[in-house]
Amino acid sequence: MQRPELAALSAEQRKHIVSDIMESKVDFPYKSIAVEALDFCNALIDDVRGSKITIGQLKKILEDRSEQLKKLAQNH
Repeated sequence: MQRPELAALSAEQRKHIVSDIMESKVDFPYKSIAVEALDFCNALIDDVRGSKITIGQLKKILEDRSEQLKKLAQNH
């Protein structure tokens, strides 16, 4: 599998995307999951860029969030 290309968005652009999705009148089944994932990515990018977390902490965060997103998806 080929790695996806990373989008070079600013924090403000990422927040704007989340806002657009939330304000959208179009409802789709996984809207809340998409917003949750984007919010998580925003926080993670900020923490990694600011060197606020260690690799061990990052692994733990990813494992915990993965489980939360699986549960959220099962409820939809």
